[in-house]
Amino acid sequence: MKKLLFIFGIVLLTSFVSINNKSFEVKVEIVRNKVQLTPSNGFNFSLMAFTKNSVYLNESGMIDFKNSEEVENSDFIFKLTKQNNTILLEGIKNTNWKDLTFKKFAVINESGIK
Repeated sequence: MKKLLFIFGIVLLTSFVSINNKSFEVKVEIVRNKVQLTPSNGFNFSLMAFTKNSVYLNESGMIDFKNSEEVENSDFIFKLTKQNNTILLEGIKNTNWKDLTFKKFAVINESGIK
């Protein structure tokens, strides 16, 4: 009986975790020294490009990470850093990854690089 309750508890906890994570998918690439994001799911914009070397992003675009209300109301947050031709991503909120690194181009989602 204890094993059954334990397994039920794990299944229940896992279902709550997956409900919390909003799915998203975005193509991230370096185009002419700019970082360009082209989302296909989960974002409120269709195209974004910027020249900053480091930004925090959520479903609406760039955010001020020091603004606690903006952080609290975000479905997901990740930090994007560009170093030469390499993109570094740090999962901050509701991603199943902590750090991702790739050169020039990748499609990412809440689980990692596709």
